[in-house]
Amino acid sequence: MHDHHDIAESTNPSVLYLGADPDLPARIAPLLAAQGIALFSADDRDGQASVRPEFKYQSLILDMTLLAPGQTLKTWLDALAEAGIQAPHLVIIAATKDIGPRLQALRANAAAYFVAPVATDELLATLVSTCQPPPGMVRRVLVVDDDAMQALLAERILTAAGFQVRVLTDPLRILEILAAFQPHLVLMDLNMPAANGGELATIIREHDQYQALPILFLSVERDPGRQLDALSMGGDAFITKPIRPDLLVKTVTQRIDSSVALRRRFNLISRAEKACAEAQRGGGDRIADYQPSNPGPGDILHEQRIDKLIELALADSTPDHGFRLFYQPLVAVGPQVRHCLEVLLRLTEPDGSLVPSWDFLPIAERTGRAVAIDHWVMERALAVIAQQSREQPDLALLISQHLETLTVPRSVLALRDRLVALGLAPQAIVLGLAISNLFEHRGVAMTLAKMLRAVEIKVCLLDVDQTPVAFDLVAQLQPAMVRLAIDTVRQSKPERLNVLVRRLREKGAAEVIAAGIDDPALIGPVWTSGIDYAQGTLIQPPLVEPVFDWDEVVVG
Repeated sequence: MHDHHDIAESTNPSVLYLGADPDLPARIAPLLAAQGIALFSADDRDGQASVRPEFKYQSLILDMTLLAPGQTLKTWLDALAEAGIQAPHLVIIAATKDIGPRLQALRANAAAYFVAPVATDELLATLVSTCQPPPGMVRRVLVVDDDAMQALLAERILTAAGFQVRVLTDPLRILEILAAFQPHLVLMDLNMPAANGGELATIIREHDQYQALPILFLSVERDPGRQLDALSMGGDAFITKPIRPDLLVKTVTQRIDSSVALRRRFNLISRAEKACAEAQRGGGDRIADYQPSNPGPGDILHEQRIDKLIELALADSTPDHGFRLFYQPLVAVGPQVRHCLEVLLRLTEPDGSLVPSWDFLPIAERTGRAVAIDHWVMERALAVIAQQSREQPDLALLISQHLETLTVPRSVLALRDRLVALGLAPQAIVLGLAISNLFEHRGVAMTLAKMLRAVEIKVCLLDVDQTPVAFDLVAQLQPAMVRLAIDTVRQSKPERLNVLVRRLREKGAAEVIAAGIDDPALIGPVWTSGIDYAQGTLIQPPLVEPVFDWDEVVVG
């Protein structure tokens, strides 16, 4: 047995894996550990070496390739139970898509069934949901029963299992309570005088927001025909009275977990559809990124996975994936005085997909890795510009950095010395600073701006909008360049955009960039607004190499 997480003196939830794949526990153990979940594993069928009497496993992962000839999943589970190995949640991994193993898993009340090779994300999400509710999520169950005693019995059982339960004995208030309580599942008696469960399920399903809400019928009804009639009206399953506490808790848990997992998959499909629609709107034959909102503090699973990818990328220990740099040109609206490419950072997933910086940088900031990422980007960007300087002597790179990176003692002087060592002029780089990062540190930002001017390194303020505080910061820092916030460019009327550019120049911005040019309708207003540079996928999508034919730019 391999003990992947020492919990000998803790009460952390634990998972036992019995399987033949040594890579699987190695992949998921650190991710589970980050969730406070211990993983034990063994490659023997009886798992005797893994028995830990002091622990109660929350989940048991069984690889069916360990089944002996003639052995079934049920007889294997019985043997494990006799040896003291059991868990409330069972996860099955099979090597085939045949229906036989699936039926065995179904009959064993497995919480999840996977066909190898198993996707790490899906397995991890299943284990976390079975071991503990997602952080910030309390499973809410609405119990609807006109028999108060039966309702209170179900409430006590579910509350003891950690659910938040609300009891409704007046079924005619169902829509009102659904809106107020927002349950993850409805547990409803089938036979009630005012309105039966089937009728209520039909009414619930008429509302789009409740289409995927699990509805379980709790009833003494045992006639299969009547049960099917009720299920056809919108129910998901039956639990017969009298209530078996263990069966009730297991069924409710599995139904909620399945519903949550299904919503995640639909969200993923929705993201893909949005990205495809964006690419089609751009004329097709292009790549479009779906831009999700930053994950909140409750989305710990996502954060831990991304943080692990960042850690590996910083260590350069993953030859097939890690950080990648792309380059997008800033095209001069007037005569091209100098050539500038913005350095764009992406994080590569193991499947080859690219995570945009706006999705992973907030996580890096929360986990304290932002400075390390800045150093990684700067070192490689300097190497790129040094390599290109002979053939493109007028090329400059716009490189985003965090304020905290550049305010480390001697960091500005170290950057200057690095440029000198590479034979580069200070004008070879422009440092991009997000304006949102500077509002609360104006004094520090002003000091930094003075230091950078002293060594002739230029600054570009990023994501500048039309607010008075943004104008004040431009006036205080006197940046060489200002890039307008994308929403400001897209939403401003032509005359307003002209006024904005003029005011920024009056405040001290030497050059103004309009980004996010991905709609032909923006060309006219932007080109007549007085800006100096334009940037966007309509002009040029990000490039894999820092090479661009500046003489062949055609827009509109």
